[in-house]
Amino acid sequence: MTATSPTQVPGYFEVYLQHVPQENVLIALQEQQAVLDRFIAQMTPALAQYRYAENKWTIQTMWQHVNDTERIFGYRALCISRGETQLLPSFDENQYANESLADERQWNDVWIEWQHLRASTFALFAGFSETHLQRTGKFSVHEASVQTLGRIMVGHVYHHMKVLRERYGMDL
Repeated sequence: MTATSPTQVPGYFEVYLQHVPQENVLIALQEQQAVLDRFIAQMTPALAQYRYAENKWTIQTMWQHVNDTERIFGYRALCISRGETQLLPSFDENQYANESLADERQWNDVWIEWQHLRASTFALFAGFSETHLQRTGKFSVHEASVQTLGRIMVGHVYHHMKVLRERYGMDL
C-alpha cells in the first residue's frame, strides 16, 4: 500500500491527512485503536451529552457524525475500488447530525455502532489489492484514490479527537 499522491488530495481534506503519516491504511487503522481506547475509558453517559457551547454538537452527536462519515467514506472507497464511474454524492454533515437523533440514543449504542463500523472498514481495506487502492473516483466536486479515502477516514477521527481535546477538554 503506497503513499497518496499529493495531486489526489481534495483541498479541505488536507487537515485530515496531516494527522496520518502512515502510508499503509491498515497500519494507520490499527495504530489509531490505542488513542480510541483512552477516549472510551473516559466516556460516561453524562459526558457524552456535554457540549462546550450553545448550538455546538454534544460529544455523542459528534461521534455519531464520525460514524456517519466512516460509513459514507467506506461506501465511496467500495464504489471506486469496484470501478464505479458515476459521480458519488456529497453530504451535508450538519443536516446528517440534525437528523441522526444521536442524543436520544444511549452512548453505548453509538459506541458499539462505531466498533462495528471500524471492524467493517478494516475488513474492507484488507480486501483491496494495490490496484484497488490506486483507483480514483469522483465524489462531490473532488477526485481521490481509494488509498486517499482510507487515510482521510483515519485522519477524520484524529481531527475529532483533537477537537475533543481542545474544545471539550478531554485528556486524550
